[in-house]
Amino acid sequence: SIPILYYDRIVLYEDDLHDNGAVEYDVKVRVMPHCAYVLARLFVRVDHVLVRLREARWLVDFGNGHGSSQNNSMKQQRTIYRDITWREAAWKDLGPKYQLPTQVKAWTTSSPASETQAFQMLLSKLPIVDLPADLVPHAQLSYQAC
Repeated sequence: SIPILYYDRIVLYEDDLHDNGAVEYDVKVRVMPHCAYVLARLFVRVDHVLVRLREARWLVDFGNGHGSSQNNSMKQQRTIYRDITWREAAWKDLGPKYQLPTQVKAWTTSSPASETQAFQMLLSKLPIVDLPADLVPHAQLSYQAC
């Protein structure tokens, strides 16, 4: 297994929507010897209206290979991969259409609840919605390291 050198979760924005729901924008960062992973997630719950999840993931490949000792003076190819996923459901569709809980408490994000495996599984069951035409779901950028 690859060791994780650094990990952090940073909540950038949080609000209770005047007791009518919740919004939370957080970023998770994980750095390993050969790559880094970033997950930016916006979760919005408007009670009895909708549940929405917007995620963007970046994988940065440092291009230094697994266990290889390369000459530091050589320029290395590095690649950044990006993936975007939007999930959303109207509240009225949660139970009948998607067999998801309709109780507000099940969709509560207060930490550490938002970090539980059960809550993450619940979020993954939200249906994926189409991205706007001008937003590409997958992208890749390669460049030479200096």
